[in-house]
Amino acid sequence: MVKILVIGASGYIGLRVVQHLRRADHIVYGASRSATSATLLSENEAIPVLGTVDDWVQAIKNEHIDTVVDLAGDYDGIKNIVKPIIQAAKERESNFGNKLNYVYVSGIWLHGSGQKYIDELTPTGLKVSPSQPPSLVSWRPNLERELLSYRDHLNIVILRPSLVYGGAGNVWDLYFSQIYNQIQASADAPLKLAAKPDGAFSLIHLDDVGSAVVAAVGKAEVLAATKDSRVVPIFDLTTSHESTAYILQRVAQELGHKTGKIEFQPLPTGTDIESLFMIAFNTSLVHSANTRAQSLLGWTPSRTRGFAVDAQIYTQAWKARFLAIQHKK
Repeated sequence: MVKILVIGASGYIGLRVVQHLRRADHIVYGASRSATSATLLSENEAIPVLGTVDDWVQAIKNEHIDTVVDLAGDYDGIKNIVKPIIQAAKERESNFGNKLNYVYVSGIWLHGSGQKYIDELTPTGLKVSPSQPPSLVSWRPNLERELLSYRDHLNIVILRPSLVYGGAGNVWDLYFSQIYNQIQASADAPLKLAAKPDGAFSLIHLDDVGSAVVAAVGKAEVLAATKDSRVVPIFDLTTSHESTAYILQRVAQELGHKTGKIEFQPLPTGTDIESLFMIAFNTSLVHSANTRAQSLLGWTPSRTRGFAVDAQIYTQAWKARFLAIQHKK
């Protein structure tokens, strides 16, 4: 049993992580900024820590929390989250002799698109990198590097999940809602979507992200103990590579389009957040197997059938949430 503070605990990925940590019998505290999210966390057996970063840091001290799991995805995460926590970590180490574990959930998009095989040790965001990250996440490589520089005070593990699917599928809203709305106008006319039809999504199921976090929590101290042997505590997480065009066509069919035909349009070139997200969403790369995460973390993914095989299940799960939100408007 470990006491764990999860930052971003009420989000799409965060809540599933909380559930997996509870199944592993850990005591979970969930950082929360609203009464609504605090209630959601309580319903999922997490102890809410309502307030700002200062309140979260105080909880680390008062509750003797052992591990922080950071899913915030904050551009200024080092300044806003990590540095305040480091002070608490230093006090912990001084008083009790052991370091605070810090599991940071990043993302595989920072590798950018390309046909070359890459892995966790491939340099990212540098001139020598095989490709550059999309603008939406161009800040992540530097954040990861700075985070690793704090290994003297934190037992760092960085997880880089691929595009996540499963559950309510919130992250797929931009595409699936377009498909749904166009079908409501006509179930026969070809759909028009801006995407890379020759691309491939690197994917991972929500449950496998949750189990990877559990594995990282269990191995953080072990990895830190091997620091002198230069074990880099970064792990890319991918369980399938699937055709962009085929997945979108399957979803269209499951949402009621008669043919699933899509007329693909060029990706946008704007700098608005929707355009940047769409460009990043279409990141397409070839990736090696998960052998490093499996051998060093002891992680075994269980949801390896992929998206397309069970497209009906994932599409209907997304649709149920989408329609519930529309009903409330």
